[in-house]
Amino acid sequence: MDRSTGGDGTPGSHDSPHRGARVVLAAGILAGLVYLAHKLSAEAWMVGIDFRVYRAAAETILSTGQVYGSSPIGIPGMTYRYPPVVLLGFAPSVLVPWRVGYVLHTLVVLAASLGLTGVLVRYVTRRGVELTRLDELLVAAFVVCSAHAMPSMVFGQVNHFVALGVAAGFVWLESGRETRAGAAFALAALPKVFPAAVGVWLLRRRAYRAVVSALATGFGLLGLGLVVFGPAVSRRWVTEELLARLRPELFAGGLPPSSHLLTVRRPLSVLFPTVDPTLYTLGALVLLAPVLGYLLLDVGTGSDVDRTGGTGSTGGTGSTGGAGATEDEPKPGVGPGDDGGLARPVAIFGTLASILLFFPTSPLYVVYLYFPLVALLYLFEGPGRSLFLAGAFLLNFPAHRNDLVLVLSETPPGGAVDSAILTVLGPVFTLGSPMLYGFVLLLAGCVRWRYCTSSSRQ
Repeated sequence: MDRSTGGDGTPGSHDSPHRGARVVLAAGILAGLVYLAHKLSAEAWMVGIDFRVYRAAAETILSTGQVYGSSPIGIPGMTYRYPPVVLLGFAPSVLVPWRVGYVLHTLVVLAASLGLTGVLVRYVTRRGVELTRLDELLVAAFVVCSAHAMPSMVFGQVNHFVALGVAAGFVWLESGRETRAGAAFALAALPKVFPAAVGVWLLRRRAYRAVVSALATGFGLLGLGLVVFGPAVSRRWVTEELLARLRPELFAGGLPPSSHLLTVRRPLSVLFPTVDPTLYTLGALVLLAPVLGYLLLDVGTGSDVDRTGGTGSTGGTGSTGGAGATEDEPKPGVGPGDDGGLARPVAIFGTLASILLFFPTSPLYVVYLYFPLVALLYLFEGPGRSLFLAGAFLLNFPAHRNDLVLVLSETPPGGAVDSAILTVLGPVFTLGSPMLYGFVLLLAGCVRWRYCTSSSRQ
């Protein structure tokens, strides 16, 4: 079904599926531009700060052979956190001033962003949804300028490369190219490590060639770092950076309201501040495992080529309906016995969201979910769509309690009104954040869709 025409020829259905997606994307872009304006006006010194760390770390390891344990740019907390082999990619930047290197790095990030945009647009259009030029521009702008993406652009981060690797991995896997998919997942997991948990999806799909490829690529690159820089450097990365990210004591007594960490462990630590912090990990698993397990039911092991009649799009025998569908045939996504090809992208989103919420992660890492999150803004039909769109909208606002206090202090009317607002909203922002609540709605929408489509097939 071509949703750009509503599938039934009625005028009112033409814009409806696209309107919700456009609102979410436009809100994210606006929030990102506000963030950019704030950084340039109030904290311009932070522009390129992560790139400076990468460049200085490459310079330091080439000259001294050590890089972990202290900040290479002399700013407390700004340490190099990736495996030593990643520095080989930043070694050429030491040949030019850091500002020149930052500009060149940003251009490469923009190229990766356009690549990710292309993946998303093709994925949507091949499933029978025609995107206008406005939609394509919104997707591209969102990938580059959203509230989750803009900080990576400003700081000179590598998150867009990771996001492109994740997207390419899933697309290649769905087209049957498991070896490429495994390599892409390994490259994506190399700097941030925790995306390696995508292995859950590979095992569920029984994509064993992809698993072997991912392990070979990942351990091969780590081994290369071991050979080039020596075992001592790799050992310090494991002990001083990798293991340090998993410290449960961060949540002891309840995660502070000012913390930016995005995880379901946050509300657990606030509700049960006196328990052993290691139990928060178990609690997160108890909360997320049933949701993920439910979304992974009946996903299947074939490729999208197998499930869509050989094209992965709208072929006459595909599960997405095609041009030959009649009014008497069930519409994809809502009819009995037909999930509209949504089962896998919904399950992929559930997998990535569960990984992100299980670990203590940064709001910047939401870009790793752009595939399939952005695609689902256009593809998601039927029960749960409103929940999904509402959750995606909230995801655009990475605010915490301190931001609420700041906004109230700088805007009228002040006094008793501000105190009343803080009394009501303060606990809400302490227990979670707009982004965390957004994820709850997103997963609730996925679960509702899964339940309703499963019931319709029985």
